[in-house]
Amino acid sequence: MQNKKDTSDKLDQLLKISANDTPVMSIDDVQQLLKNAPAPVKGKNSRMWIVWTLLFLSVSTLTYVVFNQTPENKSNNNLNKSKVQTEDAPIQSPEKSVSTIITEETESADEAASIDKPESAKLASELKAPSVSAKKTVADAPPIIRAYTYYYSRNDKKIAVTVIDGDVIHLTEDDMEIPKSSYGEFEEIIQKSIKKSFEENSVKVADEKGYSERYIKWKQKLTEQLVNDQLIENDSGFEFSFENNNLYINGIEQPEIIYEKYKSNYEKSTGKKIHAGTSLTIRKQ
Repeated sequence: MQNKKDTSDKLDQLLKISANDTPVMSIDDVQQLLKNAPAPVKGKNSRMWIVWTLLFLSVSTLTYVVFNQTPENKSNNNLNKSKVQTEDAPIQSPEKSVSTIITEETESADEAASIDKPESAKLASELKAPSVSAKKTVADAPPIIRAYTYYYSRNDKKIAVTVIDGDVIHLTEDDMEIPKSSYGEFEEIIQKSIKKSFEENSVKVADEKGYSERYIKWKQKLTEQLVNDQLIENDSGFEFSFENNNLYINGIEQPEIIYEKYKSNYEKSTGKKIHAGTSLTIRKQ
């Protein structure tokens, strides 16, 4: 009796466990199977046969459930679930799913130059020569070298000495060239000629320098005068010329009154005279 009770308890436990899971066979299938089974032998054996049949079905159901709940099957089930969710989810087009990022960079002038310039241009900028003003003053001009010839008379002979920059280049006596080996005989005349050449040259250089400075000032005011007299429209470019006692502006001969006005202004400003042989042209681009 105790064995039957234990068997019945185990059967009840298995039935409770199997009730929570999906059975391999439905109740209808089991009933149909029992109907088709051969008639059991009456007595204790028939009852035991039914018990063992139910036990077998319960164990089979439990075994199926246990095997289906292994980690491998769980991962497969999760994969299947995620697959189903992925298939059901809406699909976004790449254009909508990609966000656009706009970056703005500010370069300093030095950085832009270091980047946009080729290597040769960078080297050229590093080796830039110092700036030199193209404007030259009169003081920057080289000294004026002139030839001076002086005449003397000695022992009824005519002596001529030509000096350039302190050097005697010609010495003649009665138009005959004296060799340098004989210059010692004319030492007093040579030294006197060199001294006079330096003095005269200094005066002329000073005069030329003064004229150059005065000429530059006159030339600077000339453009303004021409514009004020409406002889040119602006200072963008013109040609001004004194030629054979006439004045030409942009190739057009000017009236006598205009010529006299600009002639007088030139002579007062520079100290030089305008005469028949004067040819002076100023072109401003």
